[in-house]
Amino acid sequence: MTRKLIWIVLAVVLCLICTHELWAKKTIKNDFTKRRQYISSTFSDLTAIVTIDRIATNTTLTALHHNVFADTDSAAITVTLPAGVSGTEYRIANVGTSTNNVAIAPNGSENLIGANSNWTLFDSETLIIVYDSTEGWY
Repeated sequence: MTRKLIWIVLAVVLCLICTHELWAKKTIKNDFTKRRQYISSTFSDLTAIVTIDRIATNTTLTALHHNVFADTDSAAITVTLPAGVSGTEYRIANVGTSTNNVAIAPNGSENLIGANSNWTLFDSETLIIVYDSTEGWY
C-alpha cells in the first residue's frame, strides 16, 4: 500500500509541475501579446506623413516643411527658418552640383548652431536641426 501511495503522490506532483509550466508559458505568451498590442495602439496615433519638398528659390520654411531638397544648380538659395517651436525638426539638403550654396538663416534673434548667423551648406551636404526654446536651432 505504501508503494502505491508514493506513486500516486509522485503522479500528482508531476501533474502539478506540468500544469504550472503550461500556465507559466500561457501567461508569458499572453503577456507578450498584450504588450505588443499596447505598443501598437500607443504608437499608431503617432504615424504621420512626412513631406519632401524640392525648392530652387529662396524659401521661408513653415510647419508643412520637413525634408527640404534645395536644388542649387541654377543659383544659390537662402532658406529662412520660421520662429522656433520646441521639438520642430527640419532636414535640409543641398542637392545641387554646381558649387552654389544654401544659406540657412535663423528667424530674428534666434540662434542657429550657437550663433545668430547663417549656416552654409555646400554641394551634397545635409543639415538636420531641431529647435529648443533654450538653445535655439541645433
